[in-house]
Amino acid sequence: MKRVWGWPQLSAALRGMLQKIGRSKREPFSKTDKAKETAQDPELIRQIRAAHMDWVCAQHRLNIVVEKDEIDFAIFVLEAAEKRYGMLLKEAKLRRVSGYGAYPPVMERPTRVMGG
Repeated sequence: MKRVWGWPQLSAALRGMLQKIGRSKREPFSKTDKAKETAQDPELIRQIRAAHMDWVCAQHRLNIVVEKDEIDFAIFVLEAAEKRYGMLLKEAKLRRVSGYGAYPPVMERPTRVMGG
């Protein structure tokens, strides 16, 4: 009788073959190896967070300006903030800097109960 392969069997067979090929050429990275590769650079992480805040503020400024000169300036500031933020993210990626765990998680703001 001819054997019929379904998707689960095919994916398991392919996964097994790829793992054998990967092991023969090089050992695959484990999560601990990947964690060792990433570096901590607190100064770069601080700069990235500040650049992100500048970018968000520039977006808000563009939303509230009214006059033509203010609009031109707000667009200029927004483009500069975007470029700086992108440049810093690119630098962090090249250096393999990870900001995960660098700061405690942000707590949510408590909501106000009306009429209470």
